[in-house]
Amino acid sequence: KSVPSLAKLAQARGAIITGLGQRYQGKIFEYAPSLVKSTVTGHGQATKEGIDKTLKMIFGKDIEFASNDASDAVAIALCHSLHDGRGSTKLKTTSKSRSLKSVFANWDGARKKA
Repeated sequence: KSVPSLAKLAQARGAIITGLGQRYQGKIFEYAPSLVKSTVTGHGQATKEGIDKTLKMIFGKDIEFASNDASDAVAIALCHSLHDGRGSTKLKTTSKSRSLKSVFANWDGARKKA
């Protein structure tokens, strides 16, 4: 990409963040794509298909998202609900894995045993 395009993009991003920061008293959260992926699927390099598969496991296999943006938004919301805005997790599991996929897999396994 060209330097002028990069500069314009940075200016636009800065203006958006400034506006949102003022409106929401500075409560803006950003998550790296790899953190969202690892929180939802357990793997930071997960594919779009892997994320959708995990979301279907959580919400039911019949769920359909209107767009990739919609499923991304759900994944980010789930990530945000489990993190404190600094990337550290609030999620506690009995295993080493700290992903939603592992939590629901463990829950589903326990439910089947009952």
